[in-house]
Amino acid sequence: MPRKTLPEYPNRVRFWRDQARLKQEDLGKLVGLSKVQISRIEIGQRDLNFGYARRIAAALGVTTAELLNELDNPVAADPTLHEINKNYRLATDEGRYTISVVAESSAKYQAERQIHDAISRVTLCDEELN
Repeated sequence: MPRKTLPEYPNRVRFWRDQARLKQEDLGKLVGLSKVQISRIEIGQRDLNFGYARRIAAALGVTTAELLNELDNPVAADPTLHEINKNYRLATDEGRYTISVVAESSAKYQAERQIHDAISRVTLCDEELN
């Protein structure tokens, strides 16, 4: 049987387990579940309840949100954003403040740029009409 692609899985447990280079048995030992239980969670035969999600996420070094599939949490599918979130969680208070200031400045710049682009498009449309 061909291996499923990532979007076909009901969650991202297998993805993060593979990233951590853990076998199902190893992850199971870390979270108190059997290899079979981990397998069933990965393929959707067993629900990934919040209790399991918290234990599995902690063992894999990710957030519970990052265990959700791409449809339920599209942001978690981006490895760059995972790395940014991880670094933010590990940062000191001063580091988090700096990250917040940079993110806020970037958001303002993006908003101003979008407004400028929208005004430019309206101006071009007005000129074409006249």
